[in-house]
Amino acid sequence: MIDTILFDLDGTLLPLDEADFIERYFASIGTLASPLGLSVATLSQQIWAGTKAILNTTGTMTNAEVFWEVFSRGIQRNRSEVETLFLEYYRTGFEAVRPSTRPNPLAKPLIDFLTTKRVRLILATNPVFPAIATQKRMSWIGLDFSDFSHVTTYENACFAKPNINYYRALLDQFSLDPQTCMMVGNDVDEDMVAEELGIHPYLVTDCLNNRNQKDIDVYPHGRFQDLYEELLATFREG
Repeated sequence: MIDTILFDLDGTLLPLDEADFIERYFASIGTLASPLGLSVATLSQQIWAGTKAILNTTGTMTNAEVFWEVFSRGIQRNRSEVETLFLEYYRTGFEAVRPSTRPNPLAKPLIDFLTTKRVRLILATNPVFPAIATQKRMSWIGLDFSDFSHVTTYENACFAKPNINYYRALLDQFSLDPQTCMMVGNDVDEDMVAEELGIHPYLVTDCLNNRNQKDIDVYPHGRFQDLYEELLATFREG
């Protein structure tokens, strides 16, 4: 019996056009280039460098520490000089990426229903953003950190998807039995890899990300509406 569900955010709970999101993100965060005395191209390049470092981390530092070490070195500024500008951007300018997302009227009702059934809920969003940016995206579908027992962000994670250690760390942190866990996500490479640890996968296809054109029939899959109906039926019977 499933007692813990790990939910991805972008493209899963929050419908999102990834390519449009990235374009809007770099266009809006580019406003920080001038205050930092950088070109927009250099700023973007260093953000990508920091993010790539997170994706390749060995787990000896938090993702935030990894990002800022690489980013700060690249622009030759201390983290303390720059981070305040980034946090202010996420408080205000990050709203510019919202048009790349869509409402999901089933997200909040599903999370609320599962909570009443005492299912442990973890927001297993790829931790390449700070908590403030994750909270902002969650708010666009009526969710909050308090809706989950844990939310992965770059401040509290030491790995990132698709590194299998990202999922292994969550299992270890909460002493979870993978056989009683489900991972719900839209990305074949990043989310379905959890199956390697024995976690039950469910692939949401509304905003499917399948870079390598893998056969998705090997995974339970369907639209978010299908997932919603399946989980309601399963836990109502339980």
